[in-house]
Amino acid sequence: MLSFADVALLASRVGRIVIENRSEPSPTSLREFWQQARVLQQTWTRQLDDWTAESDPQLRQLSELATQVFACELMTRVWSTVLLGVDLQTGREDLSRVARNAVGGLLQVRHGVMSRLLQLPPEAEPQVTEIERLRRRCDRWTDLLIGKLVGDGEAFEFAFDVARARDFAVESTEFDPSTGPHPVEHLVAAGLRMAFLGQLPETQLTEPAFLRLVQSILGALPQEAFHQDGSLKSLLERRVSSRVFRDKLMPASLIGGVLVGELETETAEVPDTIPFPGINFAQFRRRPK
Repeated sequence: MLSFADVALLASRVGRIVIENRSEPSPTSLREFWQQARVLQQTWTRQLDDWTAESDPQLRQLSELATQVFACELMTRVWSTVLLGVDLQTGREDLSRVARNAVGGLLQVRHGVMSRLLQLPPEAEPQVTEIERLRRRCDRWTDLLIGKLVGDGEAFEFAFDVARARDFAVESTEFDPSTGPHPVEHLVAAGLRMAFLGQLPETQLTEPAFLRLVQSILGALPQEAFHQDGSLKSLLERRVSSRVFRDKLMPASLIGGVLVGELETETAEVPDTIPFPGINFAQFRRRPK
């Protein structure tokens, strides 16, 4: 199951290459990213209004919506940081404007969700506490991924807590990349998935707006990063992640019907590319023209 966390991790891992190479997404990919973020904002705003207008609004519906919003922000803010980083390299503002628009739209929805949670009666406190715990977890992981992505740069605009993101950035730079991958890199993917296991949106990922938003990001990533000697190579990470997924398999209804596939065993031959479990990157790396 491809989740927002997976896409955020990919954007963070490959983002440095995109920024260093000043690899601007195609106009089609950039427009799709902005448009689908806008569609999600409008859809969620309408759902919030409908929920408020109900005579007996159900907390479960608000909880599901909150989960989708917080998780989508995780992915959107990390990718928007990549766009901001490219602009800082080129001295332009085109990508940054799109990024700020996407992040700002989702932030408005977040404020709408939080304001409604604050208006709930005291008996709803246990459920509200769980939603708040998920929000804080999404925020922390967003800052961690942004910090690791930015490093000694200055593109912290989309972090929830800039000081916290800077701390993560300092930790990521206190390592000589010429000696190989940072040891922590092997555990980040497994830790991210375990933190959100069973909590991130699943069925909603089949919605067209979600699919196109994800594809606009994955299609903009450099293909060489997915090769065996690229940024995503980590056999240990792959094995740890596979164990996590075998313990609790995600639903088989995967994005667009093209991601269906069982996890490979640990003894399977390592392919020329290192995919995440259940993800067929060939379908998503088709760059919009």
